[in-house]
Amino acid sequence: MLAAFELFDANGGSLRTFTVPVSRDGLSFLGIAFPDPIVARVKIVYGNSELGLDDGGEVDVAVMDEFIFGEPQPIDG
Repeated sequence: MLAAFELFDANGGSLRTFTVPVSRDGLSFLGIAFPDPIVARVKIVYGNSELGLDDGGEVDVAVMDEFIFGEPQPIDG
């Protein structure tokens, strides 16, 4: 599987899976924003191999940096 993020709501329902686009120059970016604060959990898939010397071709790896997220809020109920 390619690097991806699956977002879930507070009830555990999947909001959607977003695959990270492959870039020809080796660096990709994925930004996700919702108009309302509905994301409660995120599942991250880092690609199909460990980061190493053989990256490229059919090898898909990922590293992460610069997370921006909203302040966690209690769930009403």
